[in-house]
Amino acid sequence: QAGDIGVCIGSNFKPGTFGLVGFACMFCETLRQAIQLNSHYQPITQQFGTTTLEESGDKASLCWQSSIDEPCGAVIDQAVMAGYASFGRWLAWNPHLTIERVEFAHPEPQRIEQIQTLFASARARA
Repeated sequence: QAGDIGVCIGSNFKPGTFGLVGFACMFCETLRQAIQLNSHYQPITQQFGTTTLEESGDKASLCWQSSIDEPCGAVIDQAVMAGYASFGRWLAWNPHLTIERVEFAHPEPQRIEQIQTLFASARARA
């Protein structure tokens, strides 16, 4: 199942996955700083899309805009969001860090259980 591949790949992201930027993220004091650092260097470290962080009050939204079309787009989107979830939890030293909601632009995969498990309390929506 294509969706399962992306989630499996992204759920294993660690600092080394992102090269020097990943290691630099380890020195950030907050997840916000790590996301901003990664976003700043995305144009030179990868060409799959762009990340933006939108904040409103005590809520934050991490938005991923893919530059890859189907059929690989869904796999990459899921890998990126799974990577942010697992790497963010790793950086925060909190494997249970709450993710309120996850939305994808592509159709829901036939087997969504792996996505729901990774995002835990998140309501995964495609």
